[in-house]
Amino acid sequence: MSRRLLPLVLAPLLATACLEITPGGDDDPSDRPGDPVPDIVVSASSLVMPPTPVGSETSATIGIRNRGLNALQLTDLEVIGDGAFSVSLPAALQLDPGDATDLVVTFQPDAVPEAQATLVISSNDPDEPEVEVALSGEGTGAEAAAADMLDLGTVAPGCETSGAAVIENVGTMPLTVTAASVDAPFELDETGLPAVLSAGEALALPVRYAPTEPIAAVAGQLRVETDAGDLSVTVLAAQDPSTWTEDAFVASDGQTDVLFAVDRSCSMADDVQALVSAMPGFTAELDARGLDWRVSLTVDDDGCINGPDLFIDDTFSAADVVSTTEQMIALGSSYASNTERAFTLMETAVAESAAGGCNPGMVRSSATLNLVGVSDEPEQSPQSWSHFVSLFQALKTDPADVAMHAIADAGACGASGTTGFQDAAAATDGVILDICGDMATNMVDLADAIVAADPGTYPLSATPVEDTLTVTVEGASVSGWTYDAAAQEVVFDAASTPAAGESVSVEYVEDACP
Repeated sequence: MSRRLLPLVLAPLLATACLEITPGGDDDPSDRPGDPVPDIVVSASSLVMPPTPVGSETSATIGIRNRGLNALQLTDLEVIGDGAFSVSLPAALQLDPGDATDLVVTFQPDAVPEAQATLVISSNDPDEPEVEVALSGEGTGAEAAAADMLDLGTVAPGCETSGAAVIENVGTMPLTVTAASVDAPFELDETGLPAVLSAGEALALPVRYAPTEPIAAVAGQLRVETDAGDLSVTVLAAQDPSTWTEDAFVASDGQTDVLFAVDRSCSMADDVQALVSAMPGFTAELDARGLDWRVSLTVDDDGCINGPDLFIDDTFSAADVVSTTEQMIALGSSYASNTERAFTLMETAVAESAAGGCNPGMVRSSATLNLVGVSDEPEQSPQSWSHFVSLFQALKTDPADVAMHAIADAGACGASGTTGFQDAAAATDGVILDICGDMATNMVDLADAIVAADPGTYPLSATPVEDTLTVTVEGASVSGWTYDAAAQEVVFDAASTPAAGESVSVEYVEDACP
């Protein structure tokens, strides 16, 4: 004989149903021919337990009687279905003809939804070896429910996303949500806790995520405490890696590249000679300002720098500065069609600075670019001055690293004019110097106006979320810097400024929040 016992609760409840035997009727075993046999009678075909609080138990009985003419042997009692039901063994497992006994069924719900099971009573009754009794019951009380997962989706780093975990009372009694917490880096708004929820009522717990670290995805647990048991919800979120930006630099000692585009037309002969003579003074002024400078001069339509040197730097003696300037200007040579188109000459020379060009490496990516037109005529390139300003500024991460100047006819010569030069200089913080003035003085003033890279300042290509800024020098994270939001630059302290040639990287989250 076997039985299945399942946990349940509350005060006993007697539920019985009787079947009467009428002597001489169709169900009277005395009318049946053959050997005397047992005949089982069960008091009910179904048993409905009363509403029972979760964690408590209720009991009820089912009567069994032997109306046969031989002994009835109960061979097995089995509960199939919900484990909230169990049955206990009767006082007697063998019933003589006419005897009866009771089975005690216990209901102990562990959840609010309706529970169902089937009690199977096995015996030696030849006609009904198994009798089934349907069992049902309903647990009562508060019960908390929530989705297993809360997915906050994808969010751009430096921005914020949020969602809500919904806690619902699926029970029949009031539910108290006492507290809640969530794993970092998620944040939880606990406003309104503790809260009491009526049956069927729900509570939304807002969860926020604002990533500041370069993590592709993150997961955590939201824990909710209630008087009906605790819940756990998995919280997920992901970052959009496309908004992470890295700006790379090579540290310099105030690097600047200066490119002169010189008009060699006939009227410029004296001015060109004055420029050559004044060039050593100009380079000395650059040295005096502690700059890492290079000076080149372009005159030909093909953009190629004349002579064996692409640039003059601080390794040149004054005499070498003069001779190299003369070679670059190619004094005495005929001039070509672009001689009064300084911006076009500059564009061609800069383009040839790329790998494979005739001026490879003349323009350094880490240096500022100062462009100087020298002419006694207005600028005559076919494109507008604004076209060239945009073209040259696009070469640098920071447009402020480009300045356009001119030594031109500003009035002292008879006012041929500075058309084109004046607008470009105004747009790039450049200067206009009078070609009919003293050239040596002009060159000192030009040195004062030269825009040079600050060795401790690194302009960023996009607006960062400040909390995400990370600065490395030669691959090692460093301090000793601040962020200038107005200028959109990382600025090193004097004591922390990277040495010339060191690699500097600034990684940050681009401020792309809606």
